[in-house]
Amino acid sequence: MYTTCIAVVDTARARLFVLTRDQAPDGLHEELVERVDLVEPSAHIPEHERYSQSQPGGERSGGLHFGLDDHRAAHNENVLQVFSRSIVASVRVLVTSSHASRLIVCGTSKMIGELRAVGWDLGAIEIREVPKHMTELTPTQLREHLVARGVLPEREQVSVGA
Repeated sequence: MYTTCIAVVDTARARLFVLTRDQAPDGLHEELVERVDLVEPSAHIPEHERYSQSQPGGERSGGLHFGLDDHRAAHNENVLQVFSRSIVASVRVLVTSSHASRLIVCGTSKMIGELRAVGWDLGAIEIREVPKHMTELTPTQLREHLVARGVLPEREQVSVGA
């Protein structure tokens, strides 16, 4: 049996799949199942709703608001780091529980970099990175994209579950 975990991530969502391929007497069987769907809740809240538009003491500073954007950017970066740690922890559990021999990580270059910075700590498992946003794809579309990019083998008999 061949088992691969696939993490499809962006700054707001992470979908974790397990692909199993097994040679049976009647041929090769394959199943791609989404096991985990993580969401970073604040990523779906528009910035104007996340942050107050009023600046305390603004009338005293003559309308100059130094550092406000820096605080917002720092907060957003912290939220991304926390979400990245959550994704990596979930991937570790899934890889271990499924006995996967490979991990494929799909996402923007920035998000892949964030996850890499956390550190996978998965031992000798093979990790492939695909710098492409794919969180909105169906399992079938995801499979097709990964085959086209050469990171998954062609399929024969396939059963796709959600």
